[in-house]
This record gives sequence, C-alpha cells and structure tokens, in this order.
Amino acid sequence: MRHVVEEIHRLKGTGTAGDVQTWLARARARCEQRGVRLTPLRAAVLGVLLLREKKFVTAYELVDRLREHDQIVPPMTVYRVLDFLIAQGLVHRLDTVNGYVPVRDVQDSGRYLVAICIRCAKVRQVDTTILGEPLDEELGRAGFTCDSSIVEVRAICDSCRS
Repeated sequence: MRHVVEEIHRLKGTGTAGDVQTWLARARARCEQRGVRLTPLRAAVLGVLLLREKKFVTAYELVDRLREHDQIVPPMTVYRVLDFLIAQGLVHRLDTVNGYVPVRDVQDSGRYLVAICIRCAKVRQVDTTILGEPLDEELGRAGFTCDSSIVEVRAICDSCRS
C-alpha cells in the first residue's frame, strides 16, 4: 500500500480531493473513536476513492488502480475493505451504478442526494437536510419508510450536456 500512500503524501497541501491528508486524518480519528483501525490497506483504498472524489469508482477499478501502484489485492479483499469503510460511515455505496464514493463530510451522518452523471460518472453529493422531513412524510403517506441515508439520482452533468 506504500505506493498509494506515497501518492497521497505527495498531494498534501495541494487541495486535491479536498486535502486528502486532512480527510484521512479525520477518518483515522473516527475509526479510533469507534475502536477500529484504519489499516494501511483500508487507507489506500480510501485514498484512491479520495483521489477520484468527483467520480464514482467500482470495486474492480479499485483493484486496477491498486495494481497500478504495484499492489496486488484480490477483488474479494477490496469488497471486504469497502464493507468496513461503509460500516464506519466513510464511504457510500451507489447501488444504481455499483460504485463507491467517499462520504463528503466525515462528521456528518445525515441524508444525501447523490447526483450521478450517466455519461462521465461524475458524482455530486448534496446535503438534503431540507428534504428529509418532507421526503419522510411523502414516503409515509405512500406506506414506506426510508431505510437509506442516500437518495441516488441518475442525471447528466452540465459538462456532458454542453
């Protein structure tokens, strides 16, 4: 995992992916608070997601990206790492595209609307606090209860529409 971690260290202070180092430090602190470890492999997978923050990444793309850094990690191991990161509230799984993105704000565990460009895979997370109560009310009237903190919307981004 050294190669991915070195790339992340190289980016320190560049602002890339919302300052990856700061984000990883918050993720590490969150894991410590929960009594779990952000191992080097977990940090490397999270780092790859952070470096691609604006686009979703599939598990197999993660395997390939780690391989580019001379890290041979079997797909099942990557899936286990992703399950861990999801359980810690550090990563969202996007069901409609079978992809993954880092959680926008480690401190916030609210509900998100995630817009996914169907052409370029660009992802934008939007805090939906203002939608929460009205959405829950409408679901309740329809006889449903929301069991997810993520609402996914397949869309076309401004860049692809132009």
